[in-house]
Amino acid sequence: MNARLGSILALFALAAIAFTTRTEGSATGPESSGILEFQAGPLFQDRTIPIHYYLPPGDQREMPIQMILHGATRDADNYLAGWVEKARQYGVIILAPEFSNDQFSIGEYTHGQLMDSLLRINPPEQTLFALIDQMFGHAKSALELSQEQYNLFGHSAGGQFIHRYLQFYDSPALGKAVAANPGWYTFPDEAIAYPYGVSGLSEDYAAFRARYYAKDLTILLGSADTLRTNKLRVSPEAERQGPNRLERGKYFFAANRANAAAAGQVFNWKIAYVPDAGHQHKLMSAAAAELLYGEDGRSD
Repeated sequence: MNARLGSILALFALAAIAFTTRTEGSATGPESSGILEFQAGPLFQDRTIPIHYYLPPGDQREMPIQMILHGATRDADNYLAGWVEKARQYGVIILAPEFSNDQFSIGEYTHGQLMDSLLRINPPEQTLFALIDQMFGHAKSALELSQEQYNLFGHSAGGQFIHRYLQFYDSPALGKAVAANPGWYTFPDEAIAYPYGVSGLSEDYAAFRARYYAKDLTILLGSADTLRTNKLRVSPEAERQGPNRLERGKYFFAANRANAAAAGQVFNWKIAYVPDAGHQHKLMSAAAAELLYGEDGRSD
């Protein structure tokens, strides 16, 4: 049996646990998992996006909600399985939407459908970024939850999505965000053309950066994520960010911290490292769970 099949069967086993309907006014629920179907609406060709979920047993209306975004492999079920142990330990609800290959190209996904076919910036409500809040609301309704906030984690392509999500979209429901091992970055630099910078995408770049830097973002890097695989972008612009994912992440954080300090802007970002971890979403997920919900805190 391969590892992914084993993870899927384990989740089905959880879903098979006898379900007890919550009594009115009760917040306690049993351990359960499953898939919700989210209809994206006419702006997105009425695509149906599966949302894989896991609820630990206990007081579910008081538990934090963690949304996780898969990498280019699009295996949201496997990503969710990688969070279950920590979610059970810390009492965290997991929501894992699946942006499948047949519905979203890698460019649409990692860039959040920020641009239209003519390279014009879309209104915020017409980006994939807007769907995150909508899926959060849909899951709350379907699962009878009342939390007003969620945290966000994404690895690799999901990490690319997240650092652009925070840059180009303002969500009233987002708490903390962790972008793990992105392959390359969009800098909030008006002198560089998109997708490596933001030239032409704002009318007030100082305010644009101030909003971005004020958000609670952790860049999470595997200390061994240094291989130059055939999936690593090697364009001249990406190469200027560093030779590998680890160095690119360090450069992105340091450059933006220096820019914020020079402008006298609040800088709420953190950077953290996972020792001996390469491009492995399960190791990065466990580390992110500890950073967000454990006792270790976040490193500078």
